[in-house]
Amino acid sequence: MIRVSDRALMRFLTRAGGCDIEALREVLAESLERAASAARAMGQTRFTIVADGLVYPVVDDVVTTVLADEPDARIMAGRSRGR
Repeated sequence: MIRVSDRALMRFLTRAGGCDIEALREVLAESLERAASAARAMGQTRFTIVADGLVYPVVDDVVTTVLADEPDARIMAGRSRGR
């Protein structure tokens, strides 16, 4: 069976009009902003937000990926942040 890459799926959703990616991006950013504001208040520019079973590594106010909150996910999040 043919496989569809993550990139192809995102392009399909964006270009076929099946999903408003920018609206999703805004919803996600808004939901993470409280935790990000707390980290910024402590002078942090690299941090990890854990919410609803997911791990969000953040570097310079950019969510770099989304991982499932499994035992290795937080370790991987630290590695993606250069630790």
